[in-house]
Amino acid sequence: MDKDKQLDITFRFQPMPSTPDGILLDYLKQQVKPVRSEMVLKALRAYWLAEAYQFCGGKRGQELKKLAINMIFALEEQANHLRAVFGLERPAYQSLSAPMVHMQASISGVPFQEQKEEESNGWEEVPQIDMDGL
Repeated sequence: MDKDKQLDITFRFQPMPSTPDGILLDYLKQQVKPVRSEMVLKALRAYWLAEAYQFCGGKRGQELKKLAINMIFALEEQANHLRAVFGLERPAYQSLSAPMVHMQASISGVPFQEQKEEESNGWEEVPQIDMDGL
């Protein structure tokens, strides 16, 4: 990869407006462009930056662990932000599997009002994204 050449990334996704993805992307679309871009990149970095560096070999050992710790900190900061915005208390440590099942149901592409817990099949229902630009 040429270090001096900029990457040209295009992301195109056309969800139905009433789906969780449609609601999310419409919210992001309403943000001012530089803010919108930073919101998307902040989320992507927190979830995937450490693994991206591991994959490309750009960081190793302690450097990679430090990056992973920083990304975990970013995720925890977002969790704290959500608690503050929605008046939620930090729960005692519980099994993480129950919230994940609910989250999978809410991103299945089915509008919120039509979802039922027993109908959730998880990630296989998530609409496919056009990744040609990536």
